[in-house]
Amino acid sequence: DSPVNQLAIELILRREGYKVTECASGIEALELLRDRKYVPDLVLLDVLMPEMDGMQVCQEIRKTYPSTQLPIILFSALATEANIVEGLNAGCNDFVTKPFKTQELLARISSQIQISDLVSL
Repeated sequence: DSPVNQLAIELILRREGYKVTECASGIEALELLRDRKYVPDLVLLDVLMPEMDGMQVCQEIRKTYPSTQLPIILFSALATEANIVEGLNAGCNDFVTKPFKTQELLARISSQIQISDLVSL
């Protein structure tokens, strides 16, 4: 996403107590996931990213992490039914359209983390 939108999302999430790690590209996100010693609670991906789009990144993540272990939320201004279905078929747990409503985004993030926590019990 644009640096301004990334900063806005980061500030919203940090204000709610979430720890946030940003990546500038899909490749960077995959490298970070590979090199981490732990699995994050959730991945939030924009569909439009440099080098590799969010759908491709989602598909790559799903080769290692099932949707019950690592929830992925895609978000995009390209919110046609076809785009949403493509994202869900790529393995995302949810799809948020831009411009997003803050409370809706937070509720979707919280919901996905809670579902993942319940499944891992």
